[in-house]
Amino acid sequence: MAEAIGVGASVIAFVGIAGQLAQGCQNARAILDGIKDASGDLRSLHTEVKIFQLTLETFGNILEEVAASGIVVEEKGQALATQLALQYSEEAIEQLLALLAKKNSKHIWGKIRFAIGKDKCAKHVGRMERAKGYILTAQASILL
Repeated sequence: MAEAIGVGASVIAFVGIAGQLAQGCQNARAILDGIKDASGDLRSLHTEVKIFQLTLETFGNILEEVAASGIVVEEKGQALATQLALQYSEEAIEQLLALLAKKNSKHIWGKIRFAIGKDKCAKHVGRMERAKGYILTAQASILL
């Protein structure tokens, strides 16, 4: 009876170790895939940031032209919301660009850092997506 319990415990331990090994292999595979895709992912992020920067510049220029023309299109609350949306967007862009600058895709270590730190990068990309929503809301409030 004691031998059966010992064999059972050994089987359970082996299954646990095999599961951990399989999980480790999956994590290693995900990191290797991330390293392989790092250059393209970084290029895409840089392009997205540039497009958003151009959108912010255009929106800022339109706001300045409207203000210079003397047309009042915003109420006090809307003006504050628009200003906060612009500030939030600029901060989101700066933080994402600072993070991307640390992850140079030309060198293998930069690709490795990018692959390992994708969660942190995703947090900043999410912040930029929220900033886009705030800018769209600000634009819509002006148009109404």
